[in-house]
Amino acid sequence: MTKKNKVLTIILSVLSVVVLIIVLSSTIFTVGKIEVRWQSETDNLSMVSEQSIVDASEITLGTNVFFVNKSEAVDKLEQAYPYIAITNIETLFPNTLIIHARERTEVFALQLSSKYLLVDSDFKVLKIMNGDFTSLDTNAIKVTGEFDLSNYIAGDFITPDIDLACFTTLQKSFYENYTADEGENALTDMLDLLKSATYTDTKIVFETFMGVKIEMYNPSYKQQEKVAMIYQVLNTLDTAQKSIGTIIIGDRDNLVQGSYTANV
Repeated sequence: MTKKNKVLTIILSVLSVVVLIIVLSSTIFTVGKIEVRWQSETDNLSMVSEQSIVDASEITLGTNVFFVNKSEAVDKLEQAYPYIAITNIETLFPNTLIIHARERTEVFALQLSSKYLLVDSDFKVLKIMNGDFTSLDTNAIKVTGEFDLSNYIAGDFITPDIDLACFTTLQKSFYENYTADEGENALTDMLDLLKSATYTDTKIVFETFMGVKIEMYNPSYKQQEKVAMIYQVLNTLDTAQKSIGTIIIGDRDNLVQGSYTANV
């Protein structure tokens, strides 16, 4: 490299640094507006103002957009409001941030002595309720069993033990086996179908809103196939049969089996 080229390279480098400093210090690129855009209904967050959500992010107006710690803002938001799931914080240059959010859905209400932990499909604790929990087709599935959940608070993600592991995949199994009409939410269908679940070491007993009970033996083994078998048996029942009796789902010699008995 010639001396002239070296000088030119140095000059260009200095100019690049100067331009970068000017850009980073310019008020054009400071946060002047923060918006929240919802991607779902906000039933549990309808009373929470947009300004409260913005405040919880702790993103300060006037901060350079290049210096906003988006990951940290997401963590603060989702801890302050457990029902919020932030899908993205978008930078709309030169000075606007868009917080894209959805509301988490209550999937299971896990019994813990005289209170319940409401969790979503990611097993995030959305809310802790004292007293009894009434399961409706518009809220979570009531789950009872021997679970050690005393150390969790709202905002925590539960690390499932062996007893809860089958529940973490249950909604996925329903989703993969449920053939809904176009645009229908498969997870909602599971919530519409199942009222409560009682866990033991060998089986889960589900109560349905239709009336028929479902006994799923060895629920962690071939769970997806067993959920598919639930639908197969349901499709063979008439309206009267769906209101009484029990669907029994199990496995024998590595094959999933299902049957129905009218006996209550």
